[in-house]
Amino acid sequence: MKLHKLLTENSIITDLKGRTRDEVLAEMAARVEEGHGELKAGELMKKLAEREAMGPTAIGNGVATPHCKLQGLEVPLVLLGISRQGVQKWAPDSKPVHVVFLAVSSQEDPSVNLKLLALTAQLVRRSKDLSSKFLKAKTPGRIIDIIRELEEHGSE
Repeated sequence: MKLHKLLTENSIITDLKGRTRDEVLAEMAARVEEGHGELKAGELMKKLAEREAMGPTAIGNGVATPHCKLQGLEVPLVLLGISRQGVQKWAPDSKPVHVVFLAVSSQEDPSVNLKLLALTAQLVRRSKDLSSKFLKAKTPGRIIDIIRELEEHGSE
């Protein structure tokens, strides 16, 4: 499984408008509903809020990986959001979050959720300036190219 193969240009929001964690998650949940009408933003937000209540999903270096599992989902969904202004008070390192990987997988196969989180963590390890690269990228296609390069060629 590769992240760049799960992303499309429509699954990347290059300029998140939300200023808080909850606003960003709501914006991304709405995008999921736009692309997958059977998945309702309200249900997704409830699951994401439950997960965030267990502990923040920001992992540092300007990256957050909110995630949840939904019943009956056949194919995992990954959205990527870029917050140009940064979301404060989300990350344990107190740095603003600029990159948000939202992963939604099936409740029936919890291993997929772990794989998605591992792929994201590998990406962050391979490029400590991932946030900066994504902020400089002009198009969703360029962001996918950056991810593909990191996944195929390893660390910089």
